Amino acid sequence: MYDHVPGTSCQASSQCNGFNTHGAQCMQSICTCINGAASNGATCQQFNPAVLLQARSGCDQYGSSCKFVFSTARKKPLFAPTSNITEQPLWYAVVTSRRCLWNVSAANFDPDSTCLPNEKCIRGECRMKLWPGEYGCTSDEECSARCKNTYCSTNSDKGIPQCHCSNGKLLYGRCFQQCPTGFHPDGAYCKHDDEDHFWMDANEQNSLRELLNSGT
Repeated sequence: MYDHVPGTSCQASSQCNGFNTHGAQCMQSICTCINGAASNGATCQQFNPAVLLQARSGCDQYGSSCKFVFSTARKKPLFAPTSNITEQPLWYAVVTSRRCLWNVSAANFDPDSTCLPNEKCIRGECRMKLWPGEYGCTSDEECSARCKNTYCSTNSDKGIPQCHCSNGKLLYGRCFQQCPTGFHPDGAYCKHDDEDHFWMDANEQNSLRELLNSGT
């Protein structure tokens, strides 16, 4: 290891973690992942392309796919990992903000590689990719990075910017062109016709769980 993790400032390539394995270079004063390497939060690491794709499309640091499971105690579906793809995390969380090169036209250069797999390079900054319904977005790109049919709306139920559906209504993290049986449209959302009854009816819960897990 050297001194600087991907996305942080540098004066020379030798300062960047991953330089010794030809995976990092100081470009425009930013430690940048190159030559097919990608950030694991600590260094620019060579990933198997399939593993990197799994990490980017998964919902946790182990590259796990997620399914909706129902919690009657919390009265809401939980979007949770189904199983770990690997015993060791594919990447490590970084709390500091990091920059990336988004205007480079070099062949085979991937701006997102300097960011974590759950982030996207947006206008020179590594920003978290958000699922439909998640709050705290600052740009449409943060939402569409997970689901193309979403955008960042300031008109949410909590008054906090939220990823909404471009076409359709939002229901528990999924976009529906038409609200399913037992729900009705209400602004940008599908709302329960009778929420108390829903959480007492196992068949209705199973039906909705299958519907949510069949979506994208």
